[in-house]
Amino acid sequence: MRLTRTSSMMISALIITIILAGCGVVATGVPSATNHARTAVPPEATYVILQSDTGDFIGGGQAFTYTLADTHINVSAMRGHLSVTIVGDERWSGDFQVPDSLKQLQPGYYGDLKRYPFHNPVKGGLNWSGEGRGSNKLTGWFAVDSVTYVKGVLAAIDLRFEQHSEGASPALRGQIHWQGMRRGSETTPLLR
Repeated sequence: MRLTRTSSMMISALIITIILAGCGVVATGVPSATNHARTAVPPEATYVILQSDTGDFIGGGQAFTYTLADTHINVSAMRGHLSVTIVGDERWSGDFQVPDSLKQLQPGYYGDLKRYPFHNPVKGGLNWSGEGRGSNKLTGWFAVDSVTYVKGVLAAIDLRFEQHSEGASPALRGQIHWQGMRRGSETTPLLR
């Protein structure tokens, strides 16, 4: 059987999709919330996983996993905006903004997004940068699989995203699983 260039590319894309799905990161489309069940990080832990395609400028084609055991992971939410900061062996920051019509983060898929804060307020925006690398122009999506508020304060969130920099095909994909720490009946952010 002779493979054409198109067939080879489709097979490569399928293999990459299967590999990334096995790691809990979705390569294409909008994955189900259960897709990230196979990860080396315990489900009750706070973690951030980044997977960068070869040729992706932001992640440099590398994979990163961060937990509170060795990294400061700061998460804050105000209205419909989520800010994530990672300080460890590397430094990263992420911004995720739902459409302005929503008053807080809500489960759902937010697609056809541009760079935050220069995004379309009707759609929302995102931006992941770090290690001295950022995008002037980006496209992508994020999905909030679950989010919990206690007395109006963010207590937990599960979010996945995909971003393409400068119109390029290679992507940076990520997963954020964050849980606040309960103290009595109040929820305070778990920061390290």
